[in-house]
This record gives sequence, structure tokens and C-alpha cells, in this order.
Amino acid sequence: VSLNVIIGENGILTKSKNTLGEYEKARQEEEKKLKEMEGLIETITEPWDGQVSTDFANNNTGDNKDEPYIITNGAELAYFAQEVNDGNTFEGKYIEITKSINLNNQKISPIGLGDTTKNLIEGEWANFKSVFKGTLNGNGNIITGININEPEVCGVGLIGVLDTVGIIENLTIYDGQIIGKTCV
Repeated sequence: VSLNVIIGENGILTKSKNTLGEYEKARQEEEKKLKEMEGLIETITEPWDGQVSTDFANNNTGDNKDEPYIITNGAELAYFAQEVNDGNTFEGKYIEITKSINLNNQKISPIGLGDTTKNLIEGEWANFKSVFKGTLNGNGNIITGININEPEVCGVGLIGVLDTVGIIENLTIYDGQIIGKTCV
């Protein structure tokens, strides 16, 4: 082994030093993004009190992107979850979150709840009654303080069971706790 292989321009030590520099740069960038996200979260002024709304924020039909159902707070998000879990798949419907939401660590049900008797393997999700099949656009908003605790359920998350035609886009989940059996 020559010194050039160890300390040369393309040597092991030089490459290791470069890799460490790239790692540190990526770590600093991630830290910067987290601080920005924390700043955004501080602007969320209405912590959810655990109440469930009786409808969405508007009277739109949800039939297209120009008339989506609108979610502006935790109560409306909980209503949406309740509707999906009662069997409304929202197939072909559009839902938009127009404000960041602080769920305030209140317990909320997943949107599309899995099952305690099935494992979510290929195709089994199709048998669930509560599957989300629509389009949920978060518009770059953040949902924070999520608290889902379903330790015996397979298919748990903000969206617990998503059909292959379902779409989730432009949404960030930050800070909280999600507990489930499998497919969390």
C-alpha cells in the first residue's frame, strides 16, 4: 500500500474527509429546515380541543380541484376521518387543507382505519370498509401534535388505509405520536 493510496488526492483519508464535510453540510441544512418548520408551527394559533365538526369549512361538492372540500382546523380533520371511517371513501373527490393544524396531542382516529384481524398485505386493504380513495392536498401545510394510539390495529397513520387511486400530496406531519400494530 502506497502513501498515495492513503493520503493522496483520491486517497482513503481524503475521501473520508470529503464525506465527513458533505455529511456535516447536509446535517446543517436539515437543522436549518427544522428550525424553519418550527417557526411555521409557532404560527398555528388554534390548538384543537378534541371536538369533531359536523361538516367541512365550506359547502363545496368536492367533485373537482376547483370546488374541493376545505379543512381549516382539527375539528374538520376529525370530521373527515369520521366520515371515511363510517364508509365514505371519497372516491373521485378532492379535499384541501388550507391552514396548518395543531392537533394539540388530542387523540384522533386515522383517516381510513385498518383492522385488528388482518395484516395489510398486497390486496387485503381492498376489503376494508374504511379506505380513502380521494385526493388530499395539504397545500404545503403542517399537521403537528398528532396522537394516534391503535396498538392492535394494522394500518395506522394520519391516513391509515389508502387505496391505490388515493392521493396525498403537499402535506407535512411534524411532532407527535402514532402507534399501531403493523403498517404504521
